[in-house]
Amino acid sequence: MMLMFKKIFFLLILLFSNSCSFISKKIDQLEENEKTVYTKKIAKEYCKKTAEIQLLTKENENLAIYNQERILSYLTNKNESFINKTLFLQLINFASNPHSINQDSRVQILIKNNEDLNLFEFYSIQNQSPNYTLFYALDFISNKYRKRNILDLVNLVQSILPDNLIVNEALSNFLLKNNKNILISDKLKVSFQKGDEILRKGESFKRINLVSEYNDYIRNIHKKFNIKTGINQFFNFKQEHKESKCNFKIEDDKLTINQINSENLFYDYLLFKDKNQYFTAIYSSTLNTTKSSPDSLLIQGPSLPICLFRNEISKNMYVLFSPDGRDSSQHLKHLHEYELYEAQSLSQLADFLRFPRHLFLSSPDRVLYESKLGRKEQLDFFLSLNFPIYHVEDLGIVNGVAVFEDQKANLISDFRSNNGLLCL
Repeated sequence: MMLMFKKIFFLLILLFSNSCSFISKKIDQLEENEKTVYTKKIAKEYCKKTAEIQLLTKENENLAIYNQERILSYLTNKNESFINKTLFLQLINFASNPHSINQDSRVQILIKNNEDLNLFEFYSIQNQSPNYTLFYALDFISNKYRKRNILDLVNLVQSILPDNLIVNEALSNFLLKNNKNILISDKLKVSFQKGDEILRKGESFKRINLVSEYNDYIRNIHKKFNIKTGINQFFNFKQEHKESKCNFKIEDDKLTINQINSENLFYDYLLFKDKNQYFTAIYSSTLNTTKSSPDSLLIQGPSLPICLFRNEISKNMYVLFSPDGRDSSQHLKHLHEYELYEAQSLSQLADFLRFPRHLFLSSPDRVLYESKLGRKEQLDFFLSLNFPIYHVEDLGIVNGVAVFEDQKANLISDFRSNNGLLCL
């Protein structure tokens, strides 16, 4: 069956490449009716290049948290280091999103500062709660770059954020789905229960006390949590002038990096850029089903796929990650096959990300396809295959950073997402 997948994939590359306007470098010459017709409003995908500071959050509703005067003042402070700003933002994100990140989440951090570019991954091989992976990661980054003490930043964020935050739609859905787990924990009930009812959207919840959480980490730091730190664990693949560096083998026929059921995967991400320095943090968790630590809703999740794509001729580089859904590394592999390297602008890169996606799955063998985003000839091709085809509204989320020849970095957001994008 893998041979069948390979044949279909090869035919798809031919079909899609021929219709993909950037490959022929005639995108600006296409008439409007020749472009893909989208069935949903396209959200803001990138800032103007003049925006020196850019922030991308997973939930658009969360932008209100970052739009506070003291937070914006810190982010725009030219005397504050870039690394400190990334640590500051991660603490805010941690305190604001209990449904998608906690102290035990797997943490993947990519940092490009004035010196170099590094990818770090922090995880515990014991995967028990609590293991304090998040605070360990922040301490590690702070020490490596010799920046501000984490406790100083913890106190700063604790003083800025209100004690109670608003339940957004994502958190509300999470609480309703997992209310049984909440009701068995006195600690969780204090934060997420009002009377006999679980909190709903628009109500307020008591956020975690960052100082208390960090002090717990310090008190337990002597314990062996077996937290591992991976640094620049890339697989390199090069074809002519095109180079990819991924945390999986992009040339491998076995496309899977993450087979976990997407219903049990909870992730978050945060992207930030200040002038030509940029940062990406990805947090991965799964639902905590163990009885040993009922006060924690989430435990460590799997590693999520991330790639650096570089065109050695144009010097353009794209850092892209794909956290959503099963076998999400396929979306990065397909972009690699569709000649993503040839995109010469943010608008062209956004067109690549808008392109209709497909996903090969097994047990049973089938193909998922974003039929409403595709052209008629693409859909006709799929229908002509003697193979199960399932039509889906959206497939995956791919976000990242684009760096062009002028070395100016820009964040880019997938229009399928509910991302929030702040441009300053």
